[in-house]
Amino acid sequence: MRPELAAALEALPDGLLLLDEEARVVWANAAAHDLLARGTLDGIPLAQAGEGGAALATFARRADSGPVRGRVDLGRGPVEVCAAPVGTGCVLSLRPPAALPGGGDETESARLRVLAAGLAHEVRNPLAGLKGAADLLARAVDGELAEYARVIAREAARVDALVGQLLALARPSPPKRRRENLHVILEEVLRVHGPALGEGITLERRFDPSLPELCLDRDQIAQVFLNLLKNAAEAMPEGGTVSVETGVAIGLSAGQPVGQPGGRRRSMVFFRVTDRGSGFPPVVLASLYTPFLTTKAQGTGLGLALARRIVEGHGGLLKVDSSPEGATVTVFLPTGP
Repeated sequence: MRPELAAALEALPDGLLLLDEEARVVWANAAAHDLLARGTLDGIPLAQAGEGGAALATFARRADSGPVRGRVDLGRGPVEVCAAPVGTGCVLSLRPPAALPGGGDETESARLRVLAAGLAHEVRNPLAGLKGAADLLARAVDGELAEYARVIAREAARVDALVGQLLALARPSPPKRRRENLHVILEEVLRVHGPALGEGITLERRFDPSLPELCLDRDQIAQVFLNLLKNAAEAMPEGGTVSVETGVAIGLSAGQPVGQPGGRRRSMVFFRVTDRGSGFPPVVLASLYTPFLTTKAQGTGLGLALARRIVEGHGGLLKVDSSPEGATVTVFLPTGP
């Protein structure tokens, strides 16, 4: 590379990365190092390059058939990414949040997420003390007082679970990926949590035995599945059948909403949960992933928002179909790393 060209690329405010065919970083400018918070990037797999490296690596794989654009969360806010094929590899450009339209709003949003996470931690400490004291009180007294103490303990546990969901939504952890059998994860969730879904709930399995192993975070995908199971059961207060199905979907556009063009078309593994309730009300369907928007008396409106964030962190898609006869939520996951 000529010295003048190298100096110009280094001076750009946008991050630039050149990757080889194995998604290793061949070259990166100073802005890319800053955005990924890495001292050095040369020679390392992009998936290991900072908090957003895995998401960037997934995005880069979509460029093998032509240039693609999108946004990727690097943990400190969204970055506009453009990827284009170059020889057997590709080049990535990363535009920092401050340069995006509404970038100031995104930066402020990031600050608010940090503040929310800090407040959540502060709430959890006295909450643990409150629950512990209520448990002790329930064992020390009898009758009506004991029942009041148990109510306090249950409500403290419910608030603690809500705070945990808020933390996961405000400051999501990057997935710790390992090769896993999806059916083993789903069966474990069904075995542990199935009995608590309700006496009138019947579980129906339709598993595809040919599914390949996937590279994913076991705990995060289990959390997604549990959220979908609970939603399905709560949609049928009088009882009913919850169907769980797995399979392989051919010809999806990776990284694009289902049914919209764009991205590299490939096969993805899916699992879906179907209930026989009355579907999502129109007001909820229009803002499905808005936190705290719910029609349930004991609901938080965080389950689907958190599920979508986890699924997208895996390079996957979440699709919701609703009708008066029930709702189906399908999670699509890439078969590659």
